[in-house]
Amino acid sequence: GKLVWLKGLTAGQESKWIDFCNGWNSADVEDGLFIIESRGSVTDCSFGCRLELVDYEGIVTLYDAQLFSAPVAGHILPDCSILWKQYASSVATHLCGIDAEIMKALMSSCDFMKDDPIDAIREIAASEVYERRGGENADHILTLMRSGNEPAAYARLWAAQVEILFPLIEKKRIEIVDKLRGPLEEAIGSGKVCQFGNEVDDPVDVELGTMTYLMAEVDGTRILSVPDRSLRDEIFFLRNCRNTLAHRGICSVDWVVRLLLES
Repeated sequence: GKLVWLKGLTAGQESKWIDFCNGWNSADVEDGLFIIESRGSVTDCSFGCRLELVDYEGIVTLYDAQLFSAPVAGHILPDCSILWKQYASSVATHLCGIDAEIMKALMSSCDFMKDDPIDAIREIAASEVYERRGGENADHILTLMRSGNEPAAYARLWAAQVEILFPLIEKKRIEIVDKLRGPLEEAIGSGKVCQFGNEVDDPVDVELGTMTYLMAEVDGTRILSVPDRSLRDEIFFLRNCRNTLAHRGICSVDWVVRLLLES
């Protein structure tokens, strides 16, 4: 059977289609189905016995949206790494919620290696194609953008970055600890490594901020010597990324690229 999906209808058009479908003479669903997509408030009393009300927001959850976004990211970004696909999927889900159509539009229009996702969402919100999307839903991403509530949009982007980037930063910290285990053990043995008022007794517990403090030169000496400049730069970079996220800041596109491409 065929599926006829009707969307973008005005209230008057919607009412006429409901009347038409109630009078549609069909013996079985195999003969075909009509789906009338409504953005307004629709109740069962609007329908006859031949129509069934399906509440999208009552059925589809954020978990479902994330399951949907993952294969979409795989299809749209076929040449990207798994990490990049995970990042794009997470950003799209957190920003767009359960609106799968806007989610797909975002992933199709945004180059996550170059563009700020909020800029891409802003363009979608201004597009005539989606001018009716969002409506009176104050939490819809397009409504947030049109009302100038970009801080709320950036808060969603922050949540996505924490979900993907924070574990990655921690993984990289552990790798650095493994590289510097000897020097860190020596520094800990001197009794000069403290965090939150307590001495550290295991290198794995040394945080990135503590490493940068230990590398600082005081009176011509350093508690932790890291001759490899690239490793020092990585420690400072990761510390900046972690501190930014920890204080509800957003990692720039350049920072995200560096984190994901070097992983």
